[in-house]
Amino acid sequence: MGKTRQKEPESAVSLFNIQPFAYHWFSSRINAEISWPGEHYNVSLFFVVRKDSVLFLSCNKLGIEIGRLRCTPDSLMFMVHLNSTYWRGTYADLQRETGLSIHYDIIQALFTNNDMEYY
Repeated sequence: MGKTRQKEPESAVSLFNIQPFAYHWFSSRINAEISWPGEHYNVSLFFVVRKDSVLFLSCNKLGIEIGRLRCTPDSLMFMVHLNSTYWRGTYADLQRETGLSIHYDIIQALFTNNDMEYY
């Protein structure tokens, strides 16, 4: 039985020849279901991204904003109107408080369906 040569991850990804989504500004609407213990919502999400600058997400139910998220490369801010929750800080603050290691590049890539090439 012959040996099988294992490819490096970089060369395996290059086989797909995926082109990144090119944009300066991008916006979209999404209908979603959000639930956590005791609560369930069908909502409309609207987001706007300015590449490498800012991501704004608004969550609405029946045309009334119930929450928003604003991300920049160095800070985060979210507000939930339902329970009057507000948080503002850096990605380091978020990691310290939640253990979640995330950066602007990752959030931006998730919303634009682009590759997270450095992660």
